[in-house]
Amino acid sequence: MSRYLITVSTVMTIPHISLVMASPSNHANLRPELLVVANNKASETEFYNQGVSLLKQKKYQEALKQFNQALNINPNYTQAYTKRGLTYYHLKQYQEAFNDYNRAVQLDAKFPEAYTYRGLLRHALGNDIGALTDYNRAIEIKSNYAEAYNYRGVSHLALSDHQNAIKDYTQAIALNPKYAEAYNNRGVAHSIAGDYAKAMEDYSKAIQLDSNYTQAYKNRGITKAQLGEYLAAIIDYNHALELDSQDSSIYYNRGIAYYQLKEYQKAIADYSEVIKRDPNSPNTYFSRAVARQQLKDAQGALDDYNLAITKKTDYADAYFNRGLLFYQVGNQSKFVEDLEKAASLYQQQGNNQGYQKVQDVLSKYEPI
Repeated sequence: MSRYLITVSTVMTIPHISLVMASPSNHANLRPELLVVANNKASETEFYNQGVSLLKQKKYQEALKQFNQALNINPNYTQAYTKRGLTYYHLKQYQEAFNDYNRAVQLDAKFPEAYTYRGLLRHALGNDIGALTDYNRAIEIKSNYAEAYNYRGVSHLALSDHQNAIKDYTQAIALNPKYAEAYNNRGVAHSIAGDYAKAMEDYSKAIQLDSNYTQAYKNRGITKAQLGEYLAAIIDYNHALELDSQDSSIYYNRGIAYYQLKEYQKAIADYSEVIKRDPNSPNTYFSRAVARQQLKDAQGALDDYNLAITKKTDYADAYFNRGLLFYQVGNQSKFVEDLEKAASLYQQQGNNQGYQKVQDVLSKYEPI
């Protein structure tokens, strides 16, 4: 009996765009800092100013000491609680950050920055409904607060409310026409909504405003790839890597673009860079396996599928592709075993299309 010729399935989807929200510590313009020079001994304001300077330099432990000193002198120093809360946020001491924001609000119920920072914390912890409440309060107090609109847009988008997210980003831009981050974030919202032309316009505007905006280059590259413009996407990824050579996601996305251009060796090189930085990424092992399979490197592909499954034991696509590879090298028992495992996982995961794909292959299989 003859065997049915089974071709390799390559599951190579463009990854979901990550919404980039700049670190709150970068926004010194949220409220003018109080730069006061004491006439004699160090005052709470001097400690506060030193803390703000250290916070901007990302010297969080040193900044914490300065804010503590300021609050020791003046336990009712609203701004110091807010900035110390931000410092705790960066140190991932979230309960302490939350306590400080709450204290700042208690001291001054009309201090919009305290609500905004608390909203950012709630967003980081996955409580976007609570974050919206804080942003709404901040905007109620300060109607021209561009940053609060921008961050409220972030939470709207996290809640899949694209329309209101775009409205908020647009309002932030109206208040601050040079707000590169808001353009980038609106680009993400347009892209997720499928309006790639508007997304491209926004990313390009963000780059025009800030030529060193790594994430805007990366996001524009992803959108170009979604449009099938892989060479143009690679140019943007290259710019992004010149600005940040440690961002694994840029290498991964560029690897996908090289794969689509059938430049498999370059794709493998990029996936290997990702693995070097993150050896526990099952998707990267899977993608590298697919590229190796295109180069007829059966052993290399098998090794990578094995690693992908080790890192993610319910990786149905990896079982499916590994099964096809076993078929190609003549191991029929392993072929059937992997496809049956893939079918079971697809069914458990509610992936009817994947389950049917396996059934179609098995129905045409004739054992020797």
